[in-house]
Amino acid sequence: MQSLCSSARQLVLLAALAAVACGPASPSPDGGVSSDGGADTAALATFLADVASRRCEGALACMADEIERSQSLGTAAHCVEAVTAELNNRAITITEAAARGDVRFDASGAEGCLAAIERDACEERVSIPVQAFMWPPECDAVLSGTLAPEAECLIDEQCDGGSCECGLCVALAAEGASCETVACGAGLRCVEGTCAATLHAGDACTQLAPDDIPGTCPANLRCVEGICRTSAELRTAAEGEDCYSPRDYESPLVFCAAGLECHFDRADEPGTCVGAHALDEPCDTGGSHGLCPDGTLCHGPSDDLRCRPYLDEGEECFPSGWGDPCGPGMVCANGDSLCKVLFDNGAACEADGDCESGFCSEGSCAANGDRFCS
Repeated sequence: MQSLCSSARQLVLLAALAAVACGPASPSPDGGVSSDGGADTAALATFLADVASRRCEGALACMADEIERSQSLGTAAHCVEAVTAELNNRAITITEAAARGDVRFDASGAEGCLAAIERDACEERVSIPVQAFMWPPECDAVLSGTLAPEAECLIDEQCDGGSCECGLCVALAAEGASCETVACGAGLRCVEGTCAATLHAGDACTQLAPDDIPGTCPANLRCVEGICRTSAELRTAAEGEDCYSPRDYESPLVFCAAGLECHFDRADEPGTCVGAHALDEPCDTGGSHGLCPDGTLCHGPSDDLRCRPYLDEGEECFPSGWGDPCGPGMVCANGDSLCKVLFDNGAACEADGDCESGFCSEGSCAANGDRFCS
């Protein structure tokens, strides 16, 4: 399995996937297979909802020094809706593929898979719109494809140990192999053109340059004294205490405790840990401070940035502040400055910005890989 390709709409859709795919599922004595031999779609739908929840829990728990990214994730509910949409905006959903036998689901290993997803979300750069991510190897026994290489496919999860590229299952690169043109397999990442084992918190690491803080660690970990560490481990500064400025690589890696932000005026001086602004309070004034309460974002006209709730479809928006001010599944459209709903894969489009996936190919919204297929 390789990536969760794009995005769709509502969290409630997961609960309906079983009915859409093949009608009511039979009770499952082992939590993964129904009495008629098919996949237990109700259990699978529950598992996928848990995937979204754990993905967001990991990401939100590990934000430390990147206020723009943590604010763009919004509340846990905002994040879960976006991840759920991503799971559903595809030519065929995982649940539908399981119902027709292209995907096997075994719930017995679900907890280990979910824990790995939460761990990886803490280590990678999760953002909204949600970016594709690899299923960790701990999930291989839970979701496994049945299609061999060269078989026709629609999503990665259908392929046995591979990924779906341009409608065909292809094998993934092994450790030590080139990843210039082929994606790396589960548990691997592309490092300087070669597939290498993915590092986790506590693993030994190497900085590739003096100012390369992640080094060989995944994007959201820090290589500190030769060990990959989570940002959460470095959240030691209390309100009013000095903290690290991400613009100053000479500063010690000291982040603010959860719920605080490192406010700095100059890159060559330490910042100070401060709390969130109140609702409707001016933000992003006098330096970097733009932390807002849960469910709000620092946005508005450039001369009146305040902590405001996310906007609904058709509301006036401004591309200023700490992230897109429109709610999940929407974007602040350039030109008319209104929040508009993004289109699912297959819908007609005029530009990449019209699509949930971020790709408009030949007049239709497409998954990333589809765009480059002839």
